[in-house]
Amino acid sequence: VGQDIMAGGLFTQFAGRTADNIAVRDSSTGQWDEAGNGLNGQVHSIVPSPQSNNLGYVCGAFTQDGAATTMRRFAEYSNVTNSLAEVDTGLDHTAWTMAAHQSGIFIGGEFVQDGGATTTLNRIALYEFSSGSIIDLDSGVDAVVNTAVIGPDNNLYIGGSFSTAGSLAITANRVAMWNTTTQEWSQVGQGLLGGGVNTLAFDRNGTLYAGGSFTTDGNGNFMRSLVKFNGVSWQGVFPEETIPLSTITELFFDRDNAMYISSLTDLSGDVVPDYIYGPTARIIDGKWLNADFLVEGIGYANSFSMSNEGDLLVGLTFAPWGTTGAIGGGTTVSYEGTADGPVKILLEGSGKPVEIRNHTINRSIYFKSEELELQDGEKMVIDLTQSSPKIWTNQRGDVSRSIVGGISDITSFRLVPGDNYITCSIRPTTSANTKCVLAWRNAHWSDS
Repeated sequence: VGQDIMAGGLFTQFAGRTADNIAVRDSSTGQWDEAGNGLNGQVHSIVPSPQSNNLGYVCGAFTQDGAATTMRRFAEYSNVTNSLAEVDTGLDHTAWTMAAHQSGIFIGGEFVQDGGATTTLNRIALYEFSSGSIIDLDSGVDAVVNTAVIGPDNNLYIGGSFSTAGSLAITANRVAMWNTTTQEWSQVGQGLLGGGVNTLAFDRNGTLYAGGSFTTDGNGNFMRSLVKFNGVSWQGVFPEETIPLSTITELFFDRDNAMYISSLTDLSGDVVPDYIYGPTARIIDGKWLNADFLVEGIGYANSFSMSNEGDLLVGLTFAPWGTTGAIGGGTTVSYEGTADGPVKILLEGSGKPVEIRNHTINRSIYFKSEELELQDGEKMVIDLTQSSPKIWTNQRGDVSRSIVGGISDITSFRLVPGDNYITCSIRPTTSANTKCVLAWRNAHWSDS
């Protein structure tokens, strides 16, 4: 909002200050404080007003502010008075997403009516600036809206778990477009099926991307988790084997058109955090990379945004290592060689190997954790000291196929002279025997 940064979620403190679920950072002092009187429920989305640098809009699961003033899931924030006020009569159920447009604020979620139960909205609505009212969009959609974004064509795109849109109940299949000029709904390609759409984002070239838990397009073609729209149909972003993810929760493109993603579940369908890419990953020029920040824990990113100065802002849901039935952690290896040195890696179960990473040189080995679960006492050796890496366990023999191809740095993972920060994650496990060990010989350059 203006030069001030706002943060919302489910918390009672923020940056050491008391703040119920919403906080604001004063750009002049750098200090965080509670926004208004706080809110009594989780905040899901915050957007700045396209009309005023002094206003922002907030939605979520709250029903009151901290002073017990009615504030039903949709509120306006003023950074001039540091106050929150209900928008119109609010909403009758949870709101998940917003998109700012010159005509008003589009808002989507689980709600069916406004908070005063006078207008049927059906999960998507517009807070219209000209009338000051929350209005419906041709009868809305038939199920939850998770994400909303304004396209370069100035139209609204939404994703969720819905099947039909509008009073004519057109087939939508989880993705739909609202034409802001003709006031009509239309399908985007053939839609996506087999799961919901959690996030939509346009890249800097105007291409629409979708992330979620879907598995096919509306024609039954295989489309898993991450796709883009070519103007006619949906396409996979990368070959199947290079996307070891099953549910994507968030997408974001920065000013350099690098795509940041966050995922929540693995391919086995376990409802657990997926650490194949830490909490986040980025894609630049068609190559998967770890995001250029490290969180010491298990979790995922649930929001991305960009500050006025171009800094990437990330909202995270995560727990420290060791709190959710997984092990992981880091250690600094002091390598005394003068030349880069290859390593042998020993993993011992029980648990599913996920990633081994040398942060010093940005090299990782990723595992297909849905295919390989080490049993208690089973030992896996990754020998990178030979010209052809060898990977096996003492119970199964060769398991080289358990390494994720295309993105694993299997031939360049090594130690470099000096300190190397190494992390390893294996999950889930309750065994005290689970371990990761590196072995190496110091290598030196020779004049001969």
